Amino acid sequence: MYGCEWRDKLNDILDNNRFYERNYSIKYKCRYKKNGKWIKAMIDLEHGIIYGLNGQVVRRCQAWH
Repeated sequence: MYGCEWRDKLNDILDNNRFYERNYSIKYKCRYKKNGKWIKAMIDLEHGIIYGLNGQVVRRCQAWH
């Protein structure tokens, strides 16, 4: 508008326009055996993806719907 981009973004957030646009996934903590070692991981049951603690995809599996 008048160089107030931060105000436009704030108005969008307050009006809930951008709050629900992101795709959030619920992840559960788990332990996964990889190369004979147990590693801590997180599993996303909706999409069927196992993530390492650093966010890297470790393995894909069958999704539960």
